[in-house]
Amino acid sequence: MERYLDQREWLTGAFSVADICMADVLRLVARFDGLEGHPALQAYVHRATVRPTFRKAHAGQMALFAAAD
Repeated sequence: MERYLDQREWLTGAFSVADICMADVLRLVARFDGLEGHPALQAYVHRATVRPTFRKAHAGQMALFAAAD
């Protein structure tokens, strides 16, 4: 993934649901320092997670979890 995303902004060309999903997974990996030494992945996660569509999808996911409690 590091080499792939070092040469691309998004997984499939344009920002898509694939990026929302992958960034969410990598965001969790980053919480445990799993992206140390992977600057392209760190930059990718940052690019994706600051986008309004990512934030909207994440907020929706969190709302579902909160409703289930």
